[in-house]
Amino acid sequence: MQSETLWRFKTKDFEIVCEALGPPFVDPLVHDQVVIAAVERGEAILRHLTARVYHRGVEVGVARLLDSIHGCEPLPEDSEWRHLFDSIIVTDHSYRRIVAGWAIIDARKNLGELLGV
Repeated sequence: MQSETLWRFKTKDFEIVCEALGPPFVDPLVHDQVVIAAVERGEAILRHLTARVYHRGVEVGVARLLDSIHGCEPLPEDSEWRHLFDSIIVTDHSYRRIVAGWAIIDARKNLGELLGV
């Protein structure tokens, strides 16, 4: 499967790239039927996120968040699935910043080890 670049941020020496990859299937051993049904109905998306930090084109940090589930659109108030959907599926997209933050922490650690700091 092809990954999709969600966003990128670039400075003179560094670049952070956040990508998403849809898994080939929804694993019933990991996710319950509410999640599986929401993905099948198109009300939710399941993705694996990867954030990478590059220093002058060389990868120096990486972080992954597997099985990130988020809603495509809010469900109507009268939906029979609303209470389950709201309790399981993320509608807040700040997880992208969280994964990028983890990648930055990894890059700082790796660069610190390389420089002996």
